[in-house]
Order: sequence, then C-alpha cells, then structure tokens
Amino acid sequence: MAFKISRSQTYRWPIKIRLPKDGGGCTVETFEGEFRRLKQSRIDELRRQLIAQEQGSLEDGEITAEAAICEILAGWSGIMDDDGEELAFSPSALAQIVELPTVAMQILRAWGESLMVGAEGAKGKN
Repeated sequence: MAFKISRSQTYRWPIKIRLPKDGGGCTVETFEGEFRRLKQSRIDELRRQLIAQEQGSLEDGEITAEAAICEILAGWSGIMDDDGEELAFSPSALAQIVELPTVAMQILRAWGESLMVGAEGAKGKN
C-alpha cells in the first residue's frame, strides 16, 4: 500500500479512564476521543511543556495539561451525562471533563499511546 501524505485532520482513538470506586479498586470506563493531527514540531513542543509541568518547572506562558487537551481533542463519543444521555462535545463540556481528578492526564496518556503506535510496530518487526 502506498504512503499518502494527505490525511484527515483528525483520527478516533479509544480512551480508557480509570476511576476509584467505593470499597477500593477502580472501574474502567471507555469513550472514543477524536484527536487532531498535529505537526511533529507541535507534538514535540507540547511534550516538552507537559514534562516541564509534571516536573514543576512550567514557565509563564507555557501550556498546562488542560490547555493541551483543548488543543488536541476535537471531539468524542461515548460520554454520558448524569441522565444517561450522550454528552455533546463543547468547550464547556470539555472543561467539565478535564476538571475530574486524573482524567486530564489519562486523556493525555491515550494521546501519547496513539502517537506511539507506528514506533511500536516498527520495533516489534525488528
């Protein structure tokens, strides 16, 4: 199959969210995220800034995990509200989701895993 330079602007990827449950342990819930295809230079910059945030050395003007998610996540399906209705993607819904403890980092982890698929496949064949 020939390699195509032109790709869609987004791609869908499963995102697993682990949440603590009463009595210990956790539940695993999944939804499908729609990630934007960023240029490699922007991916590298986001990773650098996210590592700096993790290490506590984030400088003024650098991006937080929540802001990075707003940049990389273009949509979703499979997120339900309290009434069991599908929660439509919107800036306010996204702000609500990333405020849940640990969810922002878990979304970023799924994005990172999606970026590693090609590299992992190459490693596995060698």
